[in-house]
Amino acid sequence: MLGRTVSSTVSDRAYKSLAPYAHYLFNSTMTCTAWITVTIATERFICVRYAQKYRRIVTHTRAVIISVFIVITTLTLSVPLELRCAFTANQTTEKSETLITFSKAYNLCYYILRALIPLVIITVLSILILLRLKKTRLRKAKKKATKTLLLTIISFVVCILPDAILSSYGRLFYHEPDYLLLGIAEITDFLLLFISTTNIILYGCSCQQFMQQLKSIFHCDQRRRRRLRV
Repeated sequence: MLGRTVSSTVSDRAYKSLAPYAHYLFNSTMTCTAWITVTIATERFICVRYAQKYRRIVTHTRAVIISVFIVITTLTLSVPLELRCAFTANQTTEKSETLITFSKAYNLCYYILRALIPLVIITVLSILILLRLKKTRLRKAKKKATKTLLLTIISFVVCILPDAILSSYGRLFYHEPDYLLLGIAEITDFLLLFISTTNIILYGCSCQQFMQQLKSIFHCDQRRRRRLRV
């Protein structure tokens, strides 16, 4: 809207050129967030279910490999989204009809992968973790960390649920858009963006151990010591 007040032609060109990339980045990061949350839920489940084997199963190297694999996979699988936004359909040819059919099938599979599957896995793991917490006795630090991650996971489920419902219903009709559905889609996308950006705040406010680990990663303590020495 701000661009249109200056120049409608320039704003239209900017929108057409930037929209495919923005759409691609948004969806790839949201998919990445969903599956990273799945790995967090899996890690907590292993912690409460297999406490004695936890350190052997969950290692720093495996965590890095899985995280990198998720990032690369989501970025790769989201490439057709960028191509779809740049594609202008011509329904008079057989080739364009094939592309539209592929686009609809891809939309359904992609949004099931982004929302429905992570939602089911996270919900099941969260229930199992809660049931296991009642039966087992963990140290206060581990219990607090587990509850913090459960809070984050439940918040994610609440925010991803509208997108999951919409994905299973409206995403097939991308080429014949209902503006009400598109408006709701913007709201559900905002919820996903909101929970992705607030996760680190939830971690920091609820778990002191997380902040200590974060500081050690960025060497904040070492920098502070150097300043005190100077």
